[in-house]
Amino acid sequence: MNPSSSTSKLLVNVDQSISNYGLDYHLSTALNSWRDATASLVDITTTNSSQNTRNTIYAGDYNDAWYGMCLSYPNSSGGLSYFTIQINNRSLTNAPNTTSKFNYFLSTITHEFGHPLGLADNPVTNSESLMKHNRNRNIIYAPTFFDITAIYEKYPRMYATNTSQASLHGEINTNGIETCQIYTDYMVYENSSDLYNKADLIIVCEPTNSYQSFELVGNNNLAYTFTDVAVKSVIKGNGDVSNITVKQLGGFINGCKYLSDDVEYLSCGNKYLLFLEVYEDGTASLINPVQGMYYYNNNSAVARNSSDALDISDLLL
Repeated sequence: MNPSSSTSKLLVNVDQSISNYGLDYHLSTALNSWRDATASLVDITTTNSSQNTRNTIYAGDYNDAWYGMCLSYPNSSGGLSYFTIQINNRSLTNAPNTTSKFNYFLSTITHEFGHPLGLADNPVTNSESLMKHNRNRNIIYAPTFFDITAIYEKYPRMYATNTSQASLHGEINTNGIETCQIYTDYMVYENSSDLYNKADLIIVCEPTNSYQSFELVGNNNLAYTFTDVAVKSVIKGNGDVSNITVKQLGGFINGCKYLSDDVEYLSCGNKYLLFLEVYEDGTASLINPVQGMYYYNNNSAVARNSSDALDISDLLL
């Protein structure tokens, strides 16, 4: 293998919002760590013009609990046509258990660039990985040995091209439908106490209606499924709330399917126990898509996913 003879070029437009939120140094540090990790197999360069590439990184105060998000748009052959990355200043600024805010931001930015390079979230391994949601962001903010090995294992397939649009991702299957894969980075909670303390509102509820729409934040249209729920009881928060709208990333909008592997949408006919963040516009989101949602029946809660599930029985007493 001769990296210098098969370098893949990845051009990224840096939106003005990155500077506005003081993240220029975080970004340059993140990109340098990937250049070092791949031994220049990937030539990552930046521009300040969207005319040169559709690949763009933004920052903003998004009304959602995720720290960072990567939207990957596949081409007709299943490779990556282009991507966008969003960094959530609001949630990172308010993140719990931080000893270094700088490292939290840096870990998130570096993590999100792992996706256009071909890495998925939460690899199944006992090794430390930048791509794990439950990593310690205070100390893991660069690709680990496991991540670097994963990049090299993808080398023959991923880095055979030389293009500013970087057809690097081979795992996306469009099935003839225009799709966008959503990757989010979010906090994983270690116990029910942390879960309880982070939530603004904890409710037992039943969905009554759902719809899908874009939410415009800055220059970004983010796809959401909105579900109106009737509140049956309040465990924490405003006891007068009778209904609220819960938003979850993804949906089928304007002929494009926005997919998120972590999301299971609320559905009418079920009763749920939800751990929510509540926003000024009256909407709410799960504090994370896995631990923030439980099926509820006869005063007991069942996690929809065994991974990262917590015993929350003490909260129902």
